[in-house]
Amino acid sequence: MIDSHCHLQLCKDDPNSILERAYYHGVTDVVQVATDVETARWGLELSERHRSSVRVHPTAGLYPSRAALEWQAMTKELRQLLETNKFVAVGEVGIDLYHDKSYLERQVEMLKVQLELALEFSLPLIFHIRDSFDEVYSIIEPFSKESHFSGVWHCFEGTLEQAQTMVSIGLYISFSGIVTFPRNEALRAVAKQIPLQSILIETDSPYLSPHPMRNERNEPYKVKWVLDCIAKERNCSSKDLECATESNTRRLFQLEDPSIS
Repeated sequence: MIDSHCHLQLCKDDPNSILERAYYHGVTDVVQVATDVETARWGLELSERHRSSVRVHPTAGLYPSRAALEWQAMTKELRQLLETNKFVAVGEVGIDLYHDKSYLERQVEMLKVQLELALEFSLPLIFHIRDSFDEVYSIIEPFSKESHFSGVWHCFEGTLEQAQTMVSIGLYISFSGIVTFPRNEALRAVAKQIPLQSILIETDSPYLSPHPMRNERNEPYKVKWVLDCIAKERNCSSKDLECATESNTRRLFQLEDPSIS
C-alpha cells in the first residue's frame, strides 16, 4: 500500500516509529506533503535519514493559508528547493474558502505561480480544494492543456460531477478516512463510480482517522481502512484495489517500482 498524502511533521511521535508501524501493516511508500518551505526541508531530510524500510517521497509547496504572508519571497525559496530535483510534487497548493474568503486574490496569485513552477519542473500538483471548486477549476483548466500537467485532488469531499470534471482534465481523485464515515454514503458513491485508474488513497495524517478510530491520531498504516472501504463499495478485492491504487500513485508521482529490476 502507498499512503499518497501524509504530514508526518505534525504527528507527535518519532517519525521512525510511525514508519515502522506502517511497514509492519503493509505500507511500502508514503508521500510526505509539505505546507511551506520549512516543512519541505523537513520532509527532504526525513526522506534521506529515516531508518525504516518505508520509502519516503517529499513534496514542496505553499499551502493556501500561506498567501496571507509574504508568499512571494517563499516562492523564491521554493524554486531553489525544486532545483535539487529531490521532490516528487508541488504541493500542497490550492484555494481554501472555508476559513477565510478575505484574501482570495492572493491565494489565486500564489496558486498560479506554483502551477507555473510545477510545469517548469515537470512535477504533478497536489491540490487542496475546499469550498473553492469553481475558483480552482477556472485557474487550472487552461494549464491542463500543457503536456506536463498532472495532479491530484487530495482529501476529496466533492460531488460526483466535480470528480468527473477533474478526471476529464487529467487529475486523480484521492480519498481519505472521510470516505469511511458512516453517514458519508454520497462520498462512497463517488468512490464507486469514478474510473479505477483515477483513484488514490491517503490518510492526511495526523488528521481524519478512519472509522471506527475517529478520535485517535491518524497515521499512515490506517490507510488500510480507506482501501478496504472503497474495495467493499466497488465490490472488488482489497488486493486488486491495492494494486490499482499503487500503480496510479507510482504513475502520478513518477515513483520507481522496486519489484521491477
